[in-house]
Amino acid sequence: DTNDIERRSARQGRGARQTMEILSLKNFDMVDLRLFVYVVEASSIRRGADRACLSAPAASARIKHIEELLGTPLFERTSKGMTLTTAGHAFLYHARRMLMQLDELGRDIQAYTRGATGHLRVAANPTVVAEYMPGVIHDYLVKHPLIQVDLRERFSPEIVRFVSAGTADFGVVSGHVHTENLEVMECGFVRFALAVSTRHPLAARDSIAFAECMQYEHIVFQDVSPTHPFMNQMSTALRVPLSMRVQAANVDAMCRMVEANIGVGVVPEPSARRFARSGGIKVLSLEDEHARFTLLLCARNFAALPSHCQDMIDMVMALNISS
Repeated sequence: DTNDIERRSARQGRGARQTMEILSLKNFDMVDLRLFVYVVEASSIRRGADRACLSAPAASARIKHIEELLGTPLFERTSKGMTLTTAGHAFLYHARRMLMQLDELGRDIQAYTRGATGHLRVAANPTVVAEYMPGVIHDYLVKHPLIQVDLRERFSPEIVRFVSAGTADFGVVSGHVHTENLEVMECGFVRFALAVSTRHPLAARDSIAFAECMQYEHIVFQDVSPTHPFMNQMSTALRVPLSMRVQAANVDAMCRMVEANIGVGVVPEPSARRFARSGGIKVLSLEDEHARFTLLLCARNFAALPSHCQDMIDMVMALNISS
């Protein structure tokens, strides 16, 4: 409810102030934070120093200074190199978040210097970003040419975190995800389909029940994909374990491996049919009634969003997605 949202926002505000107070007291600067991240990513003080345009001795001194201010080591130093301590992992997490927020601040200010009159941050799952948002954003920018749009492609659990934290104005998620205390509105659904190679025995078919797919090896997405709840539910109901061949990171990777006849894959149908127009795959409709996932718009408070955000929400709702 509204009170919960206000309390959470207040806690986040206090947390941000406390973080800045700690940084001020510890005399950190952004050079220190960026250097630390570079050193971790390069697994070397010398290579990290090169990225930060510092000498290795200067970089080493800065890292030691951070550890002295914190009163705890961030690295374990051995003859084989440097590894992060538990405190080091925590420091890395927060350093990356702060640097990301600083970069976002820079992009926002640049947008306003170019004449932008507002900023809209949207996070959506890969299917929505690839299949529906290009047209929405085109029409939106015709109506709002001076609004800066930041579209992020993420899986649903991360979208919920972005919206809850206020780093996205609203998100589009699949209905199986827990949306915490966010407000939600249903905006459509997307059906699943089975993608197979044109050389696969099933390529002669136009549709199939999921039970018939169980005998074949599957290429699957990450656990956060909306395909997982459906496939797990069907596997449990049929009491047949799913044979998983390879895990793919995205639809294009999935379809490429299907095209190579490595296995079959359950894919959001709009994405599968788009790929099939140029790739060597055949798309079979899944006959199962529940072979689909609901799409939800989520926000901390829809009524509190500015009018330029409301306009894009109206455009998404007007799509009436029902693949």
